Formats: sequence, C-alpha cells, structure tokens
Amino acid sequence: MYETSYIIDQKIHDENNIEEIYIGNVYDEDDLLSIVPVAGNKKQPIVITQEDKLDEKMCTWSSDKNIKNVYF
Repeated sequence: MYETSYIIDQKIHDENNIEEIYIGNVYDEDDLLSIVPVAGNKKQPIVITQEDKLDEKMCTWSSDKNIKNVYF
C-alpha cells in the first residue's frame, strides 16, 4: 500500500507543480478521507504512511522535490 502511494505521488508530481503534501496514517481513514477534496482541488498528493513512521523513500522524495508545506 505504501509503495502504491509513493508511485501515485510521483505521477502527480510529474503532471503538476507540487508545493505541498498531505500525510496521513493508514489507520486514520477519517482524516485521509476529509483531506481528499482539498488535495484533489489543489492537485497535491496525499501520502499514506504507517502508523508511527514515514517511509525513507518518501522522505527522500519530498526533500528532493523541495516541497514547501507538509500537513499531517
């Protein structure tokens, strides 16, 4: 699931100017669902993470892309 989130985030970045990302825990569906309209409207990705850690690949990706704002 986390790998799928990473692949989708890369695809969104390739097609849009990504300045912010939204990070949500896989076990907190309510928060993830509530941010979908905002992220979709702004064409910004939602990163799905494990409950207590952010994947190393996603940390590197977000650093490399110079993301301005990260929302948890």
